[in-house]
Amino acid sequence: MRIYFTVSSIPELASLPLTAREEVWQRCHTKAWRHWQTWVGFFICMALWGTGCWVCSLAFSADSTDWSYIVLGFLLVVLGSGGFFPIHVAMARRYLIEELRK
Repeated sequence: MRIYFTVSSIPELASLPLTAREEVWQRCHTKAWRHWQTWVGFFICMALWGTGCWVCSLAFSADSTDWSYIVLGFLLVVLGSGGFFPIHVAMARRYLIEELRK
């Protein structure tokens, strides 16, 4: 599975002008929320974000700042952020193909 980090890197949308790309993406990405995979990815993302923020708070609640907690917390937040968008795009691509055929 190829990972797309921006909407403009999705092959179905790459050739469209910016305004058309945004309109098509807006119509299709909301339909992706109908799939359980999108919701599971979202909740995993939120769990990683919450755990990362909690780990970072441990570093700042101690007497001295422990950088290993900060780095671990930051990595959890980044992992959560980067993990959700590819799942969401995979579900939305089904609708992108259908929308562009119209």
